Amino acid sequence: MVNQLMKMHEKMDKIPESLYEINFYQLYGAQLRQAKKKINKLLIKQNVNYLKEALEIYQTIYQSIHENYSNFQTISLQYISSKLFNFKESNIIVPSFLASYFYSIYENNLTLRAINPEQNNKVVTIKQIDKYLRVIGTKQHPRKISMIGSDNKQYIYLLKGLEDLRQDERVIQIFNLVNLLMAKENPTSNLNLFITVYSVIPLSNKSGLIGWVHDCDSLDKLIKDYRKISNKIPKVERNTLNKYNPRFESSKFLSKIDSFFYVIENTTDIDLRQIIWLKSKDCESWFIRTTNYSRSLAVMSIVGYILGLGDRHLNNLLMNRKTGKIVHIDFSDCFEVAMKREKYPEKVPFRLTRMLVKALGITGVEGIFRITCEKTLKLLKDNRDSLLAILSALVHNPLISFKLLIPLILEKQKNGFKNENNIINIVENKSEISGDYALETNLKIKDVKKINNTNNRNRKSKGKSKEKNKEEIFEIKDERQMMEKEQRQIFNLFEESDDIDTEELYKIAPIVLDRINNKLIGTDFYNGVQLNEKEQVDILIKEARSPENLATSYLGWEPFL
Repeated sequence: MVNQLMKMHEKMDKIPESLYEINFYQLYGAQLRQAKKKINKLLIKQNVNYLKEALEIYQTIYQSIHENYSNFQTISLQYISSKLFNFKESNIIVPSFLASYFYSIYENNLTLRAINPEQNNKVVTIKQIDKYLRVIGTKQHPRKISMIGSDNKQYIYLLKGLEDLRQDERVIQIFNLVNLLMAKENPTSNLNLFITVYSVIPLSNKSGLIGWVHDCDSLDKLIKDYRKISNKIPKVERNTLNKYNPRFESSKFLSKIDSFFYVIENTTDIDLRQIIWLKSKDCESWFIRTTNYSRSLAVMSIVGYILGLGDRHLNNLLMNRKTGKIVHIDFSDCFEVAMKREKYPEKVPFRLTRMLVKALGITGVEGIFRITCEKTLKLLKDNRDSLLAILSALVHNPLISFKLLIPLILEKQKNGFKNENNIINIVENKSEISGDYALETNLKIKDVKKINNTNNRNRKSKGKSKEKNKEEIFEIKDERQMMEKEQRQIFNLFEESDDIDTEELYKIAPIVLDRINNKLIGTDFYNGVQLNEKEQVDILIKEARSPENLATSYLGWEPFL
Protein backbone atom coordinates (compact mmCIF):
# COMPACT_ATOMS: atom_id res chain seq x y z
CA MET A 1 0.00 0.00 0.00
CA VAL A 2 2.79 2.40 0.88
CA ASN A 3 4.48 1.74 -2.46
CA GLN A 4 1.25 2.55 -4.27
CA LEU A 5 0.86 5.78 -2.31
CA MET A 6 4.41 6.89 -3.11
CA LYS A 7 3.87 6.21 -6.82
CA MET A 8 0.78 8.39 -6.75
CA HIS A 9 2.66 11.15 -4.95
CA GLU A 10 5.35 11.00 -7.66
CA LYS A 11 2.67 11.79 -10.22
CA MET A 12 1.81 14.89 -8.21
CA ASP A 13 5.37 16.14 -8.74
CA LYS A 14 4.70 16.52 -12.47
CA ILE A 15 3.53 19.85 -13.90
CA PRO A 16 -0.28 19.88 -14.28
CA GLU A 17 -1.47 20.14 -17.87
CA SER A 18 -5.28 20.16 -18.02
CA LEU A 19 -7.64 22.57 -16.28
CA TYR A 20 -8.96 19.78 -14.06
CA GLU A 21 -5.40 18.92 -12.97
CA ILE A 22 -4.66 22.56 -12.15
CA ASN A 23 -7.87 22.77 -10.15
CA PHE A 24 -7.01 19.54 -8.32
CA TYR A 25 -3.56 20.87 -7.38
CA GLN A 26 -5.07 24.10 -6.07
CA LEU A 27 -7.71 22.33 -3.96
CA TYR A 28 -5.76 19.37 -2.58
CA GLY A 29 -2.07 19.98 -3.28
CA ALA A 30 -1.24 21.30 0.22
CA GLN A 31 -3.07 18.42 1.95
CA LEU A 32 -1.37 15.81 -0.23
CA ARG A 33 2.06 17.29 0.45
CA GLN A 34 1.32 17.04 4.15
CA ALA A 35 0.24 13.41 3.73
CA LYS A 36 3.45 12.66 1.82
CA LYS A 37 5.50 13.98 4.72
CA LYS A 38 3.66 11.63 7.05
CA ILE A 39 4.44 8.67 4.76
CA ASN A 40 8.12 9.63 4.60
CA LYS A 41 8.25 9.78 8.42
CA LEU A 42 6.57 6.37 8.51
CA LEU A 43 9.33 4.91 6.32
CA ILE A 44 12.06 6.47 8.46
CA LYS A 45 10.73 5.99 12.00
CA GLN A 46 8.52 2.90 11.38
CA ASN A 47 5.79 4.44 13.53
CA VAL A 48 2.31 3.32 12.43
CA ASN A 49 0.74 6.49 13.87
CA TYR A 50 2.11 8.44 10.90
CA LEU A 51 0.22 6.08 8.59
CA LYS A 52 -3.01 6.68 10.51
CA GLU A 53 -2.53 10.44 10.25
CA ALA A 54 -1.89 10.16 6.50
CA LEU A 55 -4.95 7.97 6.01
CA GLU A 56 -7.12 10.55 7.76
CA ILE A 57 -5.93 13.16 5.25
CA TYR A 58 -6.64 10.84 2.32
CA GLN A 59 -10.09 10.10 3.74
CA THR A 60 -10.91 13.81 3.96
CA ILE A 61 -9.82 14.35 0.35
CA TYR A 62 -11.81 11.33 -0.82
CA GLN A 63 -15.00 12.54 0.86
CA SER A 64 -14.61 15.95 -0.71
CA ILE A 65 -14.09 14.49 -4.19
CA HIS A 66 -17.01 12.09 -3.73
CA GLU A 67 -19.37 14.89 -2.69
CA ASN A 68 -18.36 17.29 -5.47
CA TYR A 69 -17.73 15.02 -8.46
CA SER A 70 -19.65 11.75 -8.03
CA ASN A 71 -22.74 13.03 -9.87
CA PHE A 72 -20.97 14.05 -13.06
CA GLN A 73 -22.90 12.94 -16.16
CA THR A 74 -20.69 14.47 -18.84
CA ILE A 75 -17.05 15.55 -18.96
CA SER A 76 -15.62 18.00 -21.46
CA LEU A 77 -12.34 17.04 -23.13
CA GLN A 78 -11.36 20.69 -22.98
CA TYR A 79 -10.93 20.39 -19.21
CA ILE A 80 -9.19 17.00 -19.02
CA SER A 81 -7.03 16.85 -22.15
CA SER A 82 -6.32 19.77 -24.46
CA LYS A 83 -4.48 17.39 -26.82
CA LEU A 84 -7.55 15.21 -27.36
CA PHE A 85 -9.77 18.29 -27.52
CA ASN A 86 -7.72 19.70 -30.40
CA PHE A 87 -7.13 16.30 -32.02
CA LYS A 88 -7.87 16.35 -35.77
CA GLU A 89 -6.99 14.48 -38.97
CA SER A 90 -4.53 11.79 -37.86
CA ASN A 91 -2.95 8.67 -39.33
CA ILE A 92 -4.04 6.62 -36.32
CA ILE A 93 -6.34 3.75 -37.29
CA VAL A 94 -9.70 3.60 -35.55
CA PRO A 95 -9.38 1.10 -32.66
CA SER A 96 -10.37 -2.46 -33.63
CA PHE A 97 -10.97 -1.48 -37.28
CA LEU A 98 -8.46 -4.03 -38.55
CA ALA A 99 -10.38 -6.80 -36.79
CA SER A 100 -13.27 -6.23 -39.18
CA TYR A 101 -10.98 -7.22 -42.05
CA PHE A 102 -10.69 -10.76 -40.80
CA TYR A 103 -14.25 -11.63 -39.89
CA SER A 104 -17.65 -10.21 -40.63
CA ILE A 105 -20.95 -11.70 -39.56
CA TYR A 106 -23.85 -11.21 -41.90
CA GLU A 107 -26.89 -12.18 -39.86
CA ASN A 108 -29.31 -11.57 -42.74
CA ASN A 109 -27.59 -14.08 -45.01
CA LEU A 110 -26.64 -16.38 -42.10
CA THR A 111 -23.11 -16.68 -43.48
CA LEU A 112 -19.64 -15.90 -42.26
CA ARG A 113 -16.89 -14.98 -44.66
CA ALA A 114 -13.29 -13.83 -44.25
CA ILE A 115 -12.25 -10.49 -45.71
CA ASN A 116 -8.91 -10.09 -47.36
CA PRO A 117 -7.26 -6.83 -46.22
CA GLU A 118 -5.37 -6.63 -49.54
CA GLN A 119 -8.67 -6.31 -51.37
CA ASN A 120 -9.64 -3.25 -49.37
CA ASN A 121 -7.06 -0.50 -49.13
CA LYS A 122 -9.49 1.91 -47.50
CA VAL A 123 -8.17 2.11 -43.94
CA VAL A 124 -10.30 4.20 -41.60
CA THR A 125 -8.33 6.58 -39.41
CA ILE A 126 -9.39 8.81 -36.54
CA LYS A 127 -10.58 12.15 -37.86
CA GLN A 128 -11.90 13.66 -34.66
CA ILE A 129 -12.84 12.76 -31.08
CA ASP A 130 -16.14 13.91 -29.63
CA LYS A 131 -15.71 16.88 -27.31
CA TYR A 132 -17.75 15.35 -24.50
CA LEU A 133 -17.54 12.06 -22.60
CA ARG A 134 -20.67 10.60 -21.04
CA VAL A 135 -20.20 9.09 -17.58
CA ILE A 136 -22.01 5.76 -17.11
CA GLY A 137 -23.57 5.43 -13.65
CA THR A 138 -22.19 1.98 -12.78
CA LYS A 139 -19.67 1.00 -10.09
CA GLN A 140 -16.49 1.98 -11.95
CA HIS A 141 -18.06 4.97 -13.76
CA PRO A 142 -16.75 4.13 -17.26
CA ARG A 143 -16.91 6.78 -19.99
CA LYS A 144 -18.75 6.58 -23.30
CA ILE A 145 -16.46 8.03 -25.94
CA SER A 146 -17.14 8.47 -29.65
CA MET A 147 -14.77 9.04 -32.55
CA ILE A 148 -15.39 10.24 -36.09
CA GLY A 149 -13.51 8.20 -38.68
CA SER A 150 -12.09 9.32 -42.01
CA ASP A 151 -15.19 7.71 -43.56
CA ASN A 152 -17.28 10.23 -41.55
CA LYS A 153 -18.90 7.41 -39.56
CA GLN A 154 -19.20 7.44 -35.78
CA TYR A 155 -17.36 4.79 -33.75
CA ILE A 156 -18.46 4.49 -30.12
CA TYR A 157 -16.48 2.85 -27.30
CA LEU A 158 -16.68 2.38 -23.57
CA LEU A 159 -13.53 3.63 -21.83
CA LYS A 160 -12.99 1.55 -18.68
CA GLY A 161 -10.48 2.19 -15.93
CA LEU A 162 -9.36 0.15 -12.90
CA GLU A 163 -10.05 -3.05 -14.82
CA ASP A 164 -7.82 -5.47 -16.72
CA LEU A 165 -9.41 -6.24 -20.09
CA ARG A 166 -6.75 -8.61 -21.38
CA GLN A 167 -8.74 -11.67 -20.36
CA ASP A 168 -11.89 -10.27 -22.00
CA GLU A 169 -9.91 -9.78 -25.19
CA ARG A 170 -8.83 -13.44 -25.21
CA VAL A 171 -12.37 -14.65 -24.52
CA ILE A 172 -13.64 -12.66 -27.50
CA GLN A 173 -10.99 -14.41 -29.60
CA ILE A 174 -12.41 -17.75 -28.46
CA PHE A 175 -15.89 -16.59 -29.46
CA ASN A 176 -14.55 -15.68 -32.90
CA LEU A 177 -13.14 -19.18 -33.24
CA VAL A 178 -16.50 -20.68 -32.26
CA ASN A 179 -18.21 -18.48 -34.87
CA LEU A 180 -15.82 -19.71 -37.56
CA LEU A 181 -16.54 -23.30 -36.54
CA MET A 182 -20.28 -22.60 -36.62
CA ALA A 183 -20.03 -21.30 -40.19
CA LYS A 184 -17.88 -24.21 -41.29
CA GLU A 185 -19.95 -27.10 -39.95
CA ASN A 186 -23.10 -28.13 -41.89
CA PRO A 187 -25.39 -28.86 -38.90
CA THR A 188 -24.95 -25.31 -37.56
CA SER A 189 -24.04 -23.14 -40.57
CA ASN A 190 -27.66 -22.34 -41.50
CA LEU A 191 -29.11 -21.86 -38.01
CA ASN A 192 -27.78 -18.39 -37.17
CA LEU A 193 -26.03 -19.65 -34.06
CA PHE A 194 -23.24 -17.07 -34.17
CA ILE A 195 -22.17 -15.45 -30.91
CA THR A 196 -22.48 -11.66 -30.94
CA VAL A 197 -18.97 -10.29 -30.42
CA TYR A 198 -17.56 -6.83 -29.91
CA SER A 199 -14.09 -5.32 -29.89
CA VAL A 200 -11.96 -5.22 -26.74
CA ILE A 201 -8.76 -3.14 -26.83
CA PRO A 202 -6.64 -3.21 -23.64
CA LEU A 203 -4.66 0.03 -23.31
CA SER A 204 -2.82 -1.04 -20.16
CA ASN A 205 -3.20 -3.53 -17.35
CA LYS A 206 -5.79 -1.24 -15.75
CA SER A 207 -7.65 0.40 -18.63
CA GLY A 208 -9.02 -0.28 -22.07
CA LEU A 209 -11.67 0.35 -24.72
CA ILE A 210 -14.72 -1.82 -25.38
CA GLY A 211 -16.70 -1.50 -28.58
CA TRP A 212 -20.18 -0.18 -27.89
CA VAL A 213 -22.89 -2.84 -28.27
CA HIS A 214 -25.67 -1.09 -30.16
CA ASP A 215 -29.43 -1.66 -29.82
CA CYS A 216 -29.11 -3.71 -26.63
CA ASP A 217 -30.58 -3.49 -23.14
CA SER A 218 -29.64 -5.51 -20.08
CA LEU A 219 -32.19 -8.07 -18.89
CA ASP A 220 -32.26 -6.21 -15.59
CA LYS A 221 -33.37 -3.02 -17.35
CA LEU A 222 -35.97 -4.85 -19.44
CA ILE A 223 -37.54 -6.44 -16.38
CA LYS A 224 -37.56 -3.13 -14.51
CA ASP A 225 -39.14 -1.35 -17.50
CA TYR A 226 -41.87 -3.98 -17.77
CA ARG A 227 -42.67 -3.77 -14.08
CA LYS A 228 -42.82 0.00 -14.31
CA ILE A 229 -45.37 0.03 -17.14
CA SER A 230 -47.30 -2.80 -15.45
CA ASN A 231 -47.39 -0.98 -12.10
CA LYS A 232 -45.60 -3.87 -10.40
CA ILE A 233 -43.32 -3.64 -7.38
CA PRO A 234 -39.74 -3.36 -8.76
CA LYS A 235 -38.18 -5.81 -6.29
CA VAL A 236 -41.16 -7.95 -5.39
CA GLU A 237 -39.06 -11.12 -4.97
CA ARG A 238 -36.68 -9.47 -2.53
CA ASN A 239 -39.56 -7.93 -0.58
CA THR A 240 -41.33 -11.29 -0.40
CA LEU A 241 -38.17 -12.97 0.83
CA ASN A 242 -37.55 -10.24 3.40
CA LYS A 243 -41.02 -10.70 4.87
CA TYR A 244 -40.85 -14.49 4.95
CA ASN A 245 -37.25 -14.92 6.09
CA PRO A 246 -35.44 -11.66 6.96
CA ARG A 247 -32.34 -13.62 7.97
CA PHE A 248 -32.06 -15.54 4.73
CA GLU A 249 -28.31 -14.98 4.29
CA SER A 250 -27.47 -16.48 7.67
CA SER A 251 -30.03 -19.30 7.40
CA LYS A 252 -29.22 -23.00 7.22
CA PHE A 253 -29.36 -24.85 3.93
CA LEU A 254 -32.85 -26.34 4.36
CA SER A 255 -34.25 -22.99 5.45
CA LYS A 256 -32.87 -21.40 2.30
CA ILE A 257 -34.50 -24.08 0.15
CA ASP A 258 -37.82 -23.50 1.90
CA SER A 259 -37.53 -19.72 1.42
CA PHE A 260 -36.59 -20.15 -2.24
CA PHE A 261 -39.72 -22.22 -2.97
CA TYR A 262 -41.90 -19.76 -1.05
CA VAL A 263 -40.68 -16.83 -3.16
CA ILE A 264 -41.13 -18.53 -6.55
CA GLU A 265 -44.58 -19.81 -5.55
CA ASN A 266 -45.75 -16.33 -4.54
CA THR A 267 -44.31 -14.30 -7.41
CA THR A 268 -44.69 -14.48 -11.20
CA ASP A 269 -42.10 -15.36 -13.84
CA ILE A 270 -43.62 -13.87 -17.02
CA ASP A 271 -41.79 -10.52 -17.16
CA LEU A 272 -39.13 -11.37 -19.75
CA ARG A 273 -41.58 -13.35 -21.90
CA GLN A 274 -43.98 -10.41 -21.93
CA ILE A 275 -41.21 -7.99 -22.86
CA ILE A 276 -40.39 -10.03 -25.97
CA TRP A 277 -44.08 -10.13 -26.88
CA LEU A 278 -44.64 -6.39 -26.35
CA LYS A 279 -41.60 -5.47 -28.46
CA SER A 280 -42.78 -7.60 -31.39
CA LYS A 281 -45.02 -5.96 -34.00
CA ASP A 282 -46.80 -9.20 -34.93
CA CYS A 283 -46.82 -12.96 -34.31
CA GLU A 284 -44.20 -13.66 -36.96
CA SER A 285 -41.83 -11.09 -35.44
CA TRP A 286 -42.43 -12.59 -31.98
CA PHE A 287 -41.65 -16.10 -33.26
CA ILE A 288 -38.38 -14.93 -34.86
CA ARG A 289 -37.34 -13.07 -31.71
CA THR A 290 -38.15 -16.05 -29.47
CA THR A 291 -36.23 -18.40 -31.77
CA ASN A 292 -33.19 -16.10 -31.83
CA TYR A 293 -33.41 -15.71 -28.06
CA SER A 294 -33.59 -19.48 -27.48
CA ARG A 295 -30.70 -20.31 -29.81
CA SER A 296 -28.38 -17.54 -28.60
CA LEU A 297 -29.09 -18.40 -24.96
CA ALA A 298 -28.32 -22.08 -25.65
CA VAL A 299 -25.07 -21.42 -27.55
CA MET A 300 -23.65 -19.14 -24.86
CA SER A 301 -24.81 -21.50 -22.10
CA ILE A 302 -22.69 -24.32 -23.54
CA VAL A 303 -19.72 -22.12 -24.47
CA GLY A 304 -19.87 -20.52 -21.03
CA TYR A 305 -19.97 -23.96 -19.41
CA ILE A 306 -16.84 -25.05 -21.30
CA LEU A 307 -15.02 -21.83 -20.32
CA GLY A 308 -16.27 -21.94 -16.73
CA LEU A 309 -17.81 -18.49 -17.23
CA GLY A 310 -19.35 -17.07 -14.06
CA ASP A 311 -20.95 -13.91 -12.71
CA ARG A 312 -23.86 -14.13 -15.15
CA HIS A 313 -26.11 -11.69 -13.32
CA LEU A 314 -28.84 -9.81 -15.19
CA ASN A 315 -26.65 -6.78 -15.97
CA ASN A 316 -24.13 -8.99 -17.76
CA LEU A 317 -26.78 -10.40 -20.11
CA LEU A 318 -28.08 -8.06 -22.82
CA MET A 319 -30.85 -8.55 -25.35
CA ASN A 320 -30.80 -7.07 -28.84
CA ARG A 321 -33.91 -4.92 -29.35
CA LYS A 322 -34.19 -5.82 -33.04
CA THR A 323 -33.35 -9.53 -33.13
CA GLY A 324 -33.97 -10.79 -29.59
CA LYS A 325 -30.49 -12.36 -29.44
CA ILE A 326 -28.72 -12.61 -26.08
CA VAL A 327 -25.37 -10.83 -25.79
CA HIS A 328 -22.95 -11.56 -22.93
CA ILE A 329 -20.53 -9.00 -21.50
CA ASP A 330 -17.84 -8.93 -18.78
CA PHE A 331 -15.70 -12.07 -18.82
CA SER A 332 -13.52 -11.40 -15.78
CA ASP A 333 -14.68 -14.64 -14.08
CA CYS A 334 -13.57 -17.57 -16.24
CA PHE A 335 -12.37 -21.14 -15.64
CA GLU A 336 -14.78 -21.67 -12.72
CA VAL A 337 -13.23 -18.94 -10.57
CA ALA A 338 -16.72 -18.01 -9.37
CA MET A 339 -17.25 -21.61 -8.24
CA LYS A 340 -14.05 -21.52 -6.15
CA ARG A 341 -15.02 -18.49 -4.09
CA GLU A 342 -15.20 -19.04 -0.37
CA LYS A 343 -18.28 -16.84 -0.07
CA TYR A 344 -21.23 -16.92 -2.46
CA PRO A 345 -19.75 -19.59 -4.76
CA GLU A 346 -21.73 -20.21 -7.92
CA LYS A 347 -22.91 -23.79 -8.30
CA VAL A 348 -24.70 -23.61 -11.63
CA PRO A 349 -22.94 -24.29 -14.98
CA PHE A 350 -24.81 -21.40 -16.63
CA ARG A 351 -27.75 -19.11 -15.94
CA LEU A 352 -31.11 -20.75 -16.62
CA THR A 353 -33.42 -19.23 -14.03
CA ARG A 354 -37.19 -19.40 -14.26
CA MET A 355 -37.78 -16.15 -16.21
CA LEU A 356 -35.27 -17.20 -18.84
CA VAL A 357 -37.00 -20.58 -19.14
CA LYS A 358 -40.46 -19.00 -19.38
CA ALA A 359 -39.29 -16.77 -22.24
CA LEU A 360 -38.25 -19.85 -24.26
CA GLY A 361 -41.87 -20.42 -25.20
CA ILE A 362 -44.35 -23.23 -24.70
CA THR A 363 -41.74 -26.01 -25.05
CA GLY A 364 -39.45 -24.49 -22.41
CA VAL A 365 -36.05 -26.20 -22.28
CA GLU A 366 -37.33 -29.22 -24.23
CA GLY A 367 -37.54 -27.48 -27.60
CA ILE A 368 -35.09 -25.30 -29.51
CA PHE A 369 -32.99 -24.69 -26.41
CA ARG A 370 -32.08 -28.33 -25.74
CA ILE A 371 -31.54 -29.16 -29.44
CA THR A 372 -29.23 -26.15 -29.87
CA CYS A 373 -27.31 -27.04 -26.70
CA GLU A 374 -26.69 -30.55 -28.01
CA LYS A 375 -25.58 -29.32 -31.46
CA THR A 376 -23.27 -26.71 -29.94
CA LEU A 377 -21.69 -29.19 -27.53
CA LYS A 378 -21.15 -31.69 -30.35
CA LEU A 379 -19.52 -28.98 -32.47
CA LEU A 380 -17.12 -28.06 -29.66
CA LYS A 381 -16.32 -31.71 -29.00
CA ASP A 382 -15.57 -32.35 -32.67
CA ASN A 383 -13.15 -29.38 -32.67
CA ARG A 384 -11.63 -30.09 -29.26
CA ASP A 385 -8.01 -29.73 -30.40
CA SER A 386 -8.55 -26.26 -31.89
CA LEU A 387 -10.28 -25.03 -28.74
CA LEU A 388 -7.64 -26.43 -26.39
CA ALA A 389 -4.87 -24.82 -28.46
CA ILE A 390 -6.24 -21.30 -28.09
CA LEU A 391 -7.27 -21.91 -24.46
CA SER A 392 -3.76 -23.09 -23.66
CA ALA A 393 -2.36 -19.72 -24.73
CA LEU A 394 -4.91 -18.01 -22.50
CA VAL A 395 -4.36 -19.96 -19.26
CA HIS A 396 -0.55 -19.87 -19.62
CA ASN A 397 -0.64 -16.09 -19.18
CA PRO A 398 0.92 -15.48 -15.70
CA LEU A 399 -1.56 -12.76 -14.75
CA ILE A 400 -4.54 -14.92 -15.64
CA SER A 401 -3.03 -17.92 -13.88
CA PHE A 402 -2.58 -15.88 -10.73
CA LYS A 403 -6.17 -14.63 -10.96
CA LEU A 404 -7.29 -18.26 -10.82
CA LEU A 405 -5.40 -18.68 -7.55
CA ILE A 406 -6.73 -15.62 -5.73
CA PRO A 407 -9.78 -17.29 -4.09
CA LEU A 408 -7.50 -20.06 -2.84
CA ILE A 409 -4.97 -17.55 -1.53
CA LEU A 410 -7.68 -15.79 0.48
CA GLU A 411 -8.73 -19.12 1.97
CA LYS A 412 -5.10 -19.91 2.79
CA GLN A 413 -4.69 -16.64 4.70
CA LYS A 414 -7.23 -17.72 7.29
CA ASN A 415 -5.31 -20.92 7.96
CA GLY A 416 -1.95 -19.14 8.24
CA PHE A 417 1.14 -19.19 6.04
CA LYS A 418 3.15 -22.38 6.33
CA ASN A 419 6.12 -21.36 4.25
CA GLU A 420 7.05 -17.80 3.35
CA ASN A 421 10.07 -18.80 1.29
CA ASN A 422 7.93 -19.90 -1.65
CA ILE A 423 5.77 -17.41 -3.48
CA ILE A 424 3.32 -20.01 -4.72
CA ASN A 425 3.42 -23.72 -4.15
CA ILE A 426 0.80 -25.68 -6.05
CA VAL A 427 -0.15 -29.23 -5.15
CA GLU A 428 -2.62 -31.03 -7.36
CA ASN A 429 -5.16 -33.20 -5.60
CA LYS A 430 -7.55 -34.37 -8.27
CA SER A 431 -10.89 -35.86 -7.26
CA GLU A 432 -11.82 -39.12 -8.94
CA ILE A 433 -15.52 -38.40 -8.48
CA SER A 434 -16.01 -34.88 -9.83
CA GLY A 435 -12.81 -34.33 -11.81
CA ASP A 436 -12.30 -31.20 -9.74
CA TYR A 437 -9.04 -29.99 -8.26
CA ALA A 438 -7.72 -28.55 -5.05
CA LEU A 439 -4.71 -26.27 -4.71
CA GLU A 440 -2.51 -25.33 -1.79
CA THR A 441 -0.90 -21.92 -1.95
CA ASN A 442 1.83 -20.20 -0.02
CA LEU A 443 2.78 -16.57 -0.52
CA LYS A 444 5.97 -14.71 0.10
CA ILE A 445 4.27 -11.30 0.02
CA LYS A 446 3.89 -10.34 3.66
CA ASP A 447 1.58 -7.40 2.89
CA VAL A 448 -1.17 -9.87 2.05
CA LYS A 449 -1.49 -10.63 5.78
CA LYS A 450 -2.02 -6.95 6.50
CA ILE A 451 -4.77 -6.78 3.88
CA ASN A 452 -6.62 -9.66 5.49
CA ASN A 453 -6.25 -8.32 9.03
CA THR A 454 -7.47 -4.85 8.03
CA ASN A 455 -10.46 -6.18 6.15
CA ASN A 456 -11.39 -8.50 9.02
CA ARG A 457 -11.48 -5.50 11.35
CA ASN A 458 -13.74 -3.70 8.88
CA ARG A 459 -16.06 -6.71 8.77
CA LYS A 460 -16.31 -6.83 12.57
CA SER A 461 -17.20 -3.15 12.79
CA LYS A 462 -19.86 -3.60 10.12
CA GLY A 463 -21.15 -6.69 11.90
CA LYS A 464 -21.83 -4.70 15.08
CA SER A 465 -23.86 -2.11 13.22
CA LYS A 466 -25.92 -4.86 11.56
CA GLU A 467 -26.87 -6.30 14.93
CA LYS A 468 -28.23 -2.91 15.96
CA ASN A 469 -30.40 -2.58 12.87
CA LYS A 470 -32.27 -5.61 11.54
CA GLU A 471 -33.16 -3.77 8.33
CA GLU A 472 -29.52 -3.92 7.30
CA ILE A 473 -29.65 -7.72 7.08
CA PHE A 474 -29.76 -7.45 3.29
CA GLU A 475 -26.72 -5.22 3.04
CA ILE A 476 -24.76 -8.19 1.69
CA LYS A 477 -23.50 -5.98 -1.09
CA ASP A 478 -20.95 -4.53 1.35
CA GLU A 479 -19.65 -8.01 2.10
CA ARG A 480 -19.36 -8.84 -1.60
CA GLN A 481 -17.52 -5.57 -2.27
CA MET A 482 -15.13 -6.32 0.60
CA MET A 483 -14.35 -9.69 -0.98
CA GLU A 484 -13.75 -8.08 -4.39
CA LYS A 485 -11.53 -5.48 -2.72
CA GLU A 486 -9.37 -8.22 -1.19
CA GLN A 487 -8.98 -9.88 -4.56
CA ARG A 488 -7.99 -6.62 -6.26
CA GLN A 489 -5.44 -5.84 -3.54
CA ILE A 490 -3.74 -9.23 -3.83
CA PHE A 491 -3.75 -9.01 -7.63
CA ASN A 492 -2.11 -5.56 -7.45
CA LEU A 493 0.57 -6.93 -5.12
CA PHE A 494 1.30 -9.67 -7.62
CA GLU A 495 1.66 -7.18 -10.51
CA GLU A 496 4.02 -4.99 -8.48
CA SER A 497 6.24 -7.87 -7.34
CA ASP A 498 9.52 -8.39 -9.21
CA ASP A 499 10.31 -11.87 -7.87
CA ILE A 500 7.38 -13.94 -9.10
CA ASP A 501 8.30 -17.45 -10.19
CA THR A 502 6.20 -17.93 -13.35
CA GLU A 503 7.14 -21.61 -13.46
CA GLU A 504 5.09 -22.12 -10.30
CA LEU A 505 2.19 -20.21 -11.83
CA TYR A 506 2.25 -22.32 -14.96
CA LYS A 507 1.55 -25.42 -12.89
CA ILE A 508 -2.11 -24.42 -12.71
CA ALA A 509 -2.48 -24.31 -16.52
CA PRO A 510 -2.48 -28.11 -17.09
CA ILE A 511 -5.01 -28.52 -14.28
CA VAL A 512 -7.40 -26.00 -15.85
CA LEU A 513 -6.91 -27.45 -19.34
CA ASP A 514 -7.50 -30.95 -18.04
CA ARG A 515 -10.79 -29.80 -16.53
CA ILE A 516 -11.86 -28.28 -19.86
CA ASN A 517 -10.76 -31.42 -21.71
CA ASN A 518 -12.95 -33.53 -19.41
CA LYS A 519 -15.93 -31.37 -20.35
CA LEU A 520 -15.15 -31.73 -24.06
CA ILE A 521 -14.94 -35.51 -23.91
CA GLY A 522 -17.89 -35.86 -21.54
CA THR A 523 -16.12 -37.27 -18.48
CA ASP A 524 -16.74 -34.43 -16.03
CA PHE A 525 -19.56 -36.31 -14.25
CA TYR A 526 -20.06 -39.69 -12.61
CA ASN A 527 -16.51 -40.64 -11.73
CA GLY A 528 -15.15 -40.14 -15.23
CA VAL A 529 -17.81 -42.15 -17.10
CA GLN A 530 -17.98 -40.82 -20.66
CA LEU A 531 -21.35 -39.32 -21.60
CA ASN A 532 -22.73 -38.38 -25.00
CA GLU A 533 -24.02 -34.90 -25.83
CA LYS A 534 -27.65 -35.62 -24.89
CA GLU A 535 -26.74 -37.10 -21.51
CA GLN A 536 -24.31 -34.29 -20.75
CA VAL A 537 -26.78 -31.54 -21.71
CA ASP A 538 -29.50 -33.19 -19.64
CA ILE A 539 -27.32 -33.09 -16.52
CA LEU A 540 -26.28 -29.49 -17.17
CA ILE A 541 -29.87 -28.28 -17.52
CA LYS A 542 -30.85 -30.05 -14.30
CA GLU A 543 -27.86 -28.52 -12.47
CA ALA A 544 -28.64 -25.03 -13.82
CA ARG A 545 -32.28 -25.26 -12.67
CA SER A 546 -31.63 -27.04 -9.38
CA PRO A 547 -33.33 -25.23 -6.44
CA GLU A 548 -30.52 -26.45 -4.18
CA ASN A 549 -27.94 -24.65 -6.35
CA LEU A 550 -30.00 -21.50 -6.88
CA ALA A 551 -31.09 -21.09 -3.25
CA THR A 552 -27.48 -20.78 -2.07
CA SER A 553 -26.51 -18.17 -4.68
CA TYR A 554 -25.51 -14.59 -3.96
CA LEU A 555 -28.74 -12.55 -3.78
CA GLY A 556 -27.32 -9.89 -6.09
CA TRP A 557 -27.21 -12.60 -8.75
CA GLU A 558 -31.04 -12.58 -8.56
CA PRO A 559 -31.65 -16.36 -8.51
CA PHE A 560 -35.42 -15.81 -8.27
CA LEU A 561 -35.67 -14.06 -11.67
